[in-house]
Amino acid sequence: MTKDVMIENFGTLLNMVESFIEAKVNEKFDEIGGKKLNEIIFQNMTLTKKELCKRWNCCSNTIYNMERAGIISALPIPGKRKVYSMADVLRVEMNGKQRNDYLD
Repeated sequence: MTKDVMIENFGTLLNMVESFIEAKVNEKFDEIGGKKLNEIIFQNMTLTKKELCKRWNCCSNTIYNMERAGIISALPIPGKRKVYSMADVLRVEMNGKQRNDYLD
């Protein structure tokens, strides 16, 4: 077998693998549905405390007070850094909570 034939066979094999993977991804996407996939991706989004303060235009003490009031919870991750799920952030925003409601 010549080098050119081997390269051609490899290219054909590569195309077959690519087509197989694409078919499996499309099959899985159809199985769980586009909406469900977006929910999975969205649920895994997080904000750091600094990002949340910037988003809500508040200081970290306000976030701390909201945590104490049980309005929002940091996700359990190792270390000192706190992160919050985007789903939880939007839940608070959708409920129309004002940050001044949580200040002592």
